Amino acid sequence: MSIQLICNINKQFTSLHVGCTGSLHDSNVHQQMKIAQTTQEFYEKNHYLLSDSAYESSPWVVLAYKGAVAQNEDNCPFNYCLAKSRVRIEHAIGILKGQWFSLREMKNQMRDNHEIEYFVSWVVSCTILHDMLAQIGDEWFDLYEDYDPPHAENLANNNIGEDVVNMREKIKPINLAWKKSQL
Repeated sequence: MSIQLICNINKQFTSLHVGCTGSLHDSNVHQQMKIAQTTQEFYEKNHYLLSDSAYESSPWVVLAYKGAVAQNEDNCPFNYCLAKSRVRIEHAIGILKGQWFSLREMKNQMRDNHEIEYFVSWVVSCTILHDMLAQIGDEWFDLYEDYDPPHAENLANNNIGEDVVNMREKIKPINLAWKKSQL
C-alpha cells in the first residue's frame, strides 16, 4: 500500500494520499493527489513543492539542477540547500512513525476491502493526530538535523520546461541569500 505525504517547514502534513498499490511509481501516485490536479488551490504566490527527481517538474515543483549544469558555482549550493530542505519530510515521517509505532507494524499485504479501509483510516487518523500535536506545541526530537544530503552530481538529467527553469532561477538568489545569512 502506497502512502504519499507532503509537509510544510514545520513538519506538519499539508497533503496525504493513501490507498494506491505499492507497485505504483511515486510520480503516478502524486498525479492522483488533489494537490497535483488543482495546484492553484493549494499554492500561494511564491510557494513551491521541493521534490526529488522521481517527480515531474512544473511551475510549482522545484527540482535540483542535473548533469553538468549542477556543477555551476551557484547551482551546487542551491542543490545542497534544496536537498537539505527536502529532508524535512523524512524527519516528519520518522516522527510520525515514532509517535505511533503501529504504523511500523501495519501489514503490507491486504486481504480484502475491509483491511484496506482500516489501513487508510488508521494512517489518516495518525497524520491528523500528528498535526494536532504539532499545533499545540508537542516537543519532538529531530535526531537527524545534521543530515548531509547527497550532492546533485550523481542525479540523472531531466528534461524540464522553460517555465520551470525560469521559476528555479527566480528563487535561486533567495535561497543563496538565506544560505549566506546562516553562515
